[in-house]
Amino acid sequence: MDSYPEEQIDRLEKRSKLFITRIFGDTSPYLKEVDEIFNPSFGVILWDAPPEAHMRKHIQEWERKRPQLLNTFTTILEDCQLSVTPKDIQPSNFEESRGRRVFIVHGHNSILKQQVADFLRKLGFEAIILHEQADGGRTIIEKFLAHADKVDFAVILATGDDLGSRKTDESSAARLRARQNVILEMGFFIARLGRERVFVLRERDVEMPSDFDGVLYTLYEADNDWQANLVRELRYVGYTIEEELLS
Repeated sequence: MDSYPEEQIDRLEKRSKLFITRIFGDTSPYLKEVDEIFNPSFGVILWDAPPEAHMRKHIQEWERKRPQLLNTFTTILEDCQLSVTPKDIQPSNFEESRGRRVFIVHGHNSILKQQVADFLRKLGFEAIILHEQADGGRTIIEKFLAHADKVDFAVILATGDDLGSRKTDESSAARLRARQNVILEMGFFIARLGRERVFVLRERDVEMPSDFDGVLYTLYEADNDWQANLVRELRYVGYTIEEELLS
């Protein structure tokens, strides 16, 4: 019975319950439903039966109930689409529970990084720039994860800092690209926060990953009003921004 993935299933149970609690609260009937899937009653198994018998029964029940778990989460996602929308979020409650911390992902364009940070601070947000935070004896990824876990919005600065192309292309075919760390961290925040909480500010002619095709972004140019777009997206996810701060 060594192949039984006990740790993986235990982790899946905890993540499932955490997800439900964050969306629907700790009194949601979905919690009871998921608990019954992961912790079934074995009924006729005798208490003095060997451990292998209990484990075998547990595996059989898990295999039988996996489709039920999938159906449950399909229902949960449909419920989210029907009932959880930005207009349902009360701004005061949102900000009280989430805070006003915004992670700025940047490359080598220090001027734009500072412009964005200054604008966010003007609006009452805390701008998180990784190299400005204490190292604490951590690796870069440990430091990034520690701070990334404390924000609920991210601004991605896709500036043309690198050149890239297929290795079979001529060197003249190379296109402007954002730094590799910017692309990696953008993907992290899209998965962590959802696309609606990731604001991409992109310089003209900067190539983006093909998986990002079709996703709207804000073009950064000297004469365009990217600040208004950022304010609109912050408000969309529930933040309150007073009009007098925009003057």
